[in-house]
Amino acid sequence: MELTVHFNAEQDLDRLFEKDEDAVGYLDTVIEMIQADSAIFDGLYKNRYFREYGEPIGPIDLEVKPILSLWEKDIKVLRVRFGSEEAAGYRIIYAPCHEKQPNGAYIRRIDILAVVNKKTDKFDYQAEHPITKRIIKDYEELYSN
Repeated sequence: MELTVHFNAEQDLDRLFEKDEDAVGYLDTVIEMIQADSAIFDGLYKNRYFREYGEPIGPIDLEVKPILSLWEKDIKVLRVRFGSEEAAGYRIIYAPCHEKQPNGAYIRRIDILAVVNKKTDKFDYQAEHPITKRIIKDYEELYSN
């Protein structure tokens, strides 16, 4: 079980921190909880193909669903929505990965590709939005074999 935060997602957090320290502090705590709590990690790792959000995950009520417009292009990324007021409007965009190691063992990994504020970033998963384009580019760089 491994969680990585892509460089561009780290940049997102830095950018968002300048506008809303409390929300980014909450998001950082959520990321730490995902790393520390296997039940939360497992809940996020499951590939969900729902049109609506599924059951909330963990004690912090994370809600997950795929970004269907990207799944249709074989970009298997999901979004996390938060049940707390501190992070209302924020989303974490991530990709679950099941990767075979040289020794034949498999590792389960979650790669966080972006962190957005839907309102301030004017982000609604539009195909031509710069963040969507960046997510696609980063995903393809990580997973093209």
